[in-house]
Amino acid sequence: MTKKNLILAVALALATLANSDRSSSAQQADQALLRAMANAKVTLAQGIAQVAKGPEVPTEAKYEMEDGKLMLSVYTSA
Repeated sequence: MTKKNLILAVALALATLANSDRSSSAQQADQALLRAMANAKVTLAQGIAQVAKGPEVPTEAKYEMEDGKLMLSVYTSA
């Protein structure tokens, strides 16, 4: 194996390891979000309905984890 091929193989291996680590971290974050959503005080539909009472139209709604807390974000358009 030439030095160039060896460097390429090592780079590919490192990239694969980095990607699998990020994937595992993303899966853990997704699991935490799913657990938190089970105990949400306000459903996604309730959040959208609340915003729809005003003059703006809801365009996107999502749950997010921020500092270990579940947050419901509803974005609107005029």
